[in-house]
This record gives sequence, structure tokens and C-alpha cells, in this order.
Amino acid sequence: MEFLRTVLEPWDCHHPFQVFSELDGFDGNRSALDAKWITFVNLELKYDLLAARFQAALGGVGTKHLGEAQCIALALQENCEVLIDDRDGNDLAYDNDLTAWSTTEMLEYGIRKGDVDPQKAAEYLDGLISNGYKGLDVTSGAMFIREYLPRHLRPRG
Repeated sequence: MEFLRTVLEPWDCHHPFQVFSELDGFDGNRSALDAKWITFVNLELKYDLLAARFQAALGGVGTKHLGEAQCIALALQENCEVLIDDRDGNDLAYDNDLTAWSTTEMLEYGIRKGDVDPQKAAEYLDGLISNGYKGLDVTSGAMFIREYLPRHLRPRG
């Protein structure tokens, strides 16, 4: 968890209720619930209603896509950026003029700034994957180093 804090330290980190519920469901993610630097924020009614519309737009029923929908609504409520790995959720965030990041993009950003060691990032991704996380755009830490980083860390200009 300390590694994730290093990556996300420049930002204030918040999550809506559904993300809390989803984190509580996986043993490997429970440490996020104890992190004092990630705070729970209630959605105001109008944003809660907006989250329901977003969930429907994502094709969700019950709790399917509710976490993504609430994260997008929370980002609009708090006027902030959103970390979301679901591709459709990412697209919906962009459609609502939000800056959306994936986990791999956040790690790449930390590596680019020199705050994150690529091998530690790969180990973090492997840990997520071994805990059942399926939202990543890479299938292993090795793939992140071997394929993702060379494509994304090219000099910009």
C-alpha cells in the first residue's frame, strides 16, 4: 500500500461507497480501506442520480459497473480527475470532460517523473493480478516492462 501511496501522493484520493464495498470483497485490497490518505466521500443526491444514469449507460444492473459510475460522478462532484481501469468507464469519463487515468498510466507517470521504480511497478501489477484484479491493460508485470513501457516512455516532442 505504501507503494501505491508513492504513486498517488501528488493527489488527494477519494472513493465513493461502491468502491469501498468492492475493495472489502477482496483480501488483497483490504489494506486500501485502512489507508488514511484515501478518504470516503458521499455523493450528493444529484450526483448519485447521475451515477445511476452512468451505470445504465455502461450497461450495468445491480452492482455491475456501479463503482465506475460512482467514481465518474464523484469526479464531477469534486471537480477532479478519475482513476478507472474499465475501458468503457474511461471513455464515459472522457465524454464528460474528465481527465481519466488507468492504473498503468498512473504507474507510467510515476516512472516518467522518477518517483517509481519500473520493477516495483511490475511487482505491484503482478500482485493485483494474483489477487484477481482483471481491469488492467497488461496481463503481467513482465508485459508492462517488456511491451507497455517501451511504447509509452518514448521521448515526447
